[in-house]
Amino acid sequence: RCRAKEEPAGLVLVATFSSMVDAASSHYPWLPVRYVLLDRYRSDKHIGDVSCPILQFHGDVDTIVPLRLAKKLHETSPAKSSSGKAKILTIFPGTNHNDVLYRNGREVRDQMAGFIRETP
Repeated sequence: RCRAKEEPAGLVLVATFSSMVDAASSHYPWLPVRYVLLDRYRSDKHIGDVSCPILQFHGDVDTIVPLRLAKKLHETSPAKSSSGKAKILTIFPGTNHNDVLYRNGREVRDQMAGFIRETP
């Protein structure tokens, strides 16, 4: 939508990865996934086109999508939205992949409320 100049109000990402190749390689380092994986889901290649505010959540003990892949996606995203709002990455201690909302529901809710309130 951002490419079509139909900018959404914001983008919220939960337990995301830079690409499926990176995620698969972290689980199967002995397999040539970079050569055989068809569905690559290159979020890292597309996030640069996002011009709306970005709010990202991730757990620091995620066993499905390692934190380093969330950080990689965060690093490749634009520093600020077209409205000047800085991107946000919130890392929850002791939180695994499927626990982000369950273990941190109140903080997620509060951050999302602030994100919505502060988004033009």
